[in-house]
Amino acid sequence: MKRRDYYVVLGVERGEPADGIRRAFHELALRYHPDRAGEGATALFQELVEAYRVLSDARTRAAYDRALKHAESAPKRTALAIPVPFSPKDDVPEPLAAWGLAGSRAAPVDAWFQRSPRHQTALAPRRQNALRNVWVNPPDLDQVLDKVKRSLRRRLPPEGEALEPLVVELILTEEQAAVGGGLTLEVPVFFPCETCRGTGRREGESCPACGGATVLPEPRPLTVPIPPGVEDGGELELQLRGLGLHSLYVRVRARVLRGGPRAS
Repeated sequence: MKRRDYYVVLGVERGEPADGIRRAFHELALRYHPDRAGEGATALFQELVEAYRVLSDARTRAAYDRALKHAESAPKRTALAIPVPFSPKDDVPEPLAAWGLAGSRAAPVDAWFQRSPRHQTALAPRRQNALRNVWVNPPDLDQVLDKVKRSLRRRLPPEGEALEPLVVELILTEEQAAVGGGLTLEVPVFFPCETCRGTGRREGESCPACGGATVLPEPRPLTVPIPPGVEDGGELELQLRGLGLHSLYVRVRARVLRGGPRAS
């Protein structure tokens, strides 16, 4: 059976150095450890450990990369398995306690939604972006919320699950598209609620932290490099840590307004 892309699972690019792999794993492992996120997160935590075991060792990572490229070069109709190189079982990640518990900066779910007919997130560029006055058409984060909840209900790690894109459209003027530049967005990523350990209940009542949603959103920066001369419909696919574990990634699409107002 086709295996998951471990780079997507950890939310890192394939060229990520070893220390980046290590940081990504420990950050996500803290979030999804069953002692903190509840028993529902056990399967996801096991998958994180498996991904880290493979990618943290230079030899097994090189073998995995070769298998990954071979699988991707095969015809789409052929479902090739991506073999996982042997990794000693005693190659266990460091105890989570050694890394401590990072303080939560999560906000209530309602803070990330505009209660409008479209029911979409108030995603917006940060003020200090190199590109200014860029309109953003955000993804429907109900898709993220539903996907995360379904992942937390699994009893076994997902194998070969199809990746789904969250499409973010950037509305650019012709001038902005010609010049290009960098844009940093804050995208909410949902993590299991630590107060109720992902159950939605606390002492027989709805959890006061997540309101029974079982998860809480946390803003994550997403840096989008827009090349000069980007064309209308141009797309860029990016990893965002915390999404890949649920088979999600971000697809940024440029929409160029022809004859629109000049950027200020």
